[in-house]
Amino acid sequence: MKQIVFIGGFGRSGSTLLETRLSQSGTFFPVGELKYIWSRGLINNELCGCGQKFKECDFWNPEISDAFGGLSESDVLRIEGIRNDVEKNRHLILREWVGVRDQSYLELYDEYKRILTDLYNSIFKLSGFNRLIDNSKDVAHGLLINRLDQYSTKNIQLVRDSRAVAFSFNNPKIRPEVHWKKEFMKKRSCFSSSFYWIMLNYQMEWLAKQFPTKRVRYEDLVSGNNEAFEEVKKFLKGYEADEIKPSGQNITHTISGNPLRFDRENEVVKDERWINEMSLFDKKLVAFLNYPLLKKYGYL
Repeated sequence: MKQIVFIGGFGRSGSTLLETRLSQSGTFFPVGELKYIWSRGLINNELCGCGQKFKECDFWNPEISDAFGGLSESDVLRIEGIRNDVEKNRHLILREWVGVRDQSYLELYDEYKRILTDLYNSIFKLSGFNRLIDNSKDVAHGLLINRLDQYSTKNIQLVRDSRAVAFSFNNPKIRPEVHWKKEFMKKRSCFSSSFYWIMLNYQMEWLAKQFPTKRVRYEDLVSGNNEAFEEVKKFLKGYEADEIKPSGQNITHTISGNPLRFDRENEVVKDERWINEMSLFDKKLVAFLNYPLLKKYGYL
């Protein structure tokens, strides 16, 4: 059975780094943040991880044609509208936790499951891989993947100290995939970052109660000790790491994500700037807001 590895959690936590490292063996095909294929790929025509514009990419252009035939602009806008309706994390809370499910929502949910199935089937077919990595992070998207019966799905909950995450979100970072203008990745206040960090990680813990999930800390992955990565490999099973691609050859067809996906060298750099550069007030605020999970995950 073909396998999808879903990396979930909050942004600025090293998911692009983990995806890249897993894909270096040639065992996994990385697709980046697939949830953005409609908006950032087909609508905005942003750069693929290979450096080409999405609609001109040697992989994605034939892939979309294989999966859906000809898609008009109105078709893409409609699909993105459906995705936006069924994949909002607040809808996950309302529909799954509270149990508010009307018939129209269920119909849209089933339709998007069929769309995702067609998309994944085509990716598997044209890539030639039996295992792929979806780095979309949002738990609502991950839940959909886990409910696709055609695939075996394993989830990785990637966590990072929320103080480091808040510091990263508060510092501007250019999105190189936006090739027609200068645009920065979204900034968040410490309060906003703390809210989404704890919400998404609680949602990942909820997902882990239903589907196979492994939690891993960013700090352990970049520590220079391979123990954490070895545990991830053991969890995924069948991972072979004897054909690591040489530096400069790590070209991937990833959608959205951290700018490091354009870095062909893929050098692992441990980012701990927040320790010295983040204000004491912000450190204490974030630690207070996220105390339960920071303590649980070994950060306090």
